[in-house]
Amino acid sequence: MRTRFLLSLVTSAFLAAVGPLALAAPPAGATDDGVYYLRDARSMRCVAPDDGPLVRLDTCSDGTWWVLAHQGDGTVRLSAAHAPERCLAQAPLLVLPRAVWLDRCGGDSPDRWRLDGPDGLPSTLTLAGSAAGSLTARGEVVALGGDGFPEWIVQRVA
Repeated sequence: MRTRFLLSLVTSAFLAAVGPLALAAPPAGATDDGVYYLRDARSMRCVAPDDGPLVRLDTCSDGTWWVLAHQGDGTVRLSAAHAPERCLAQAPLLVLPRAVWLDRCGGDSPDRWRLDGPDGLPSTLTLAGSAAGSLTARGEVVALGGDGFPEWIVQRVA
């Protein structure tokens, strides 16, 4: 509970600091197709494909770029920029919290996401049609199981 309160204070301070900047130079909308960082609002680290199929947090670089593509139904697919045929998806592993990994886009693993939040500010990423919770960072690991708190900054790169 205390952690959530502290996170709320940090997010409020972040919003207060970034709000005037957003008015001065609005970022490209996260609703546009393009290349983005998925940045953890707490650590400012980015979602990165691992050497294996799982994803983790890492220093933001061109290796942590994601291609956001609208699917026409209010959802988006997030494919790895270096491997555009592989999308961020729910892993079939029966572990808690539910793991996310890279899988073939449109394959057997659910890979359509709902992005809820203002452009350039912390947002929630939820796997469409899944009750496994929102995308969250648990240490270095990125998984499902969040409580819907906006914890991701979808930052346009290109």
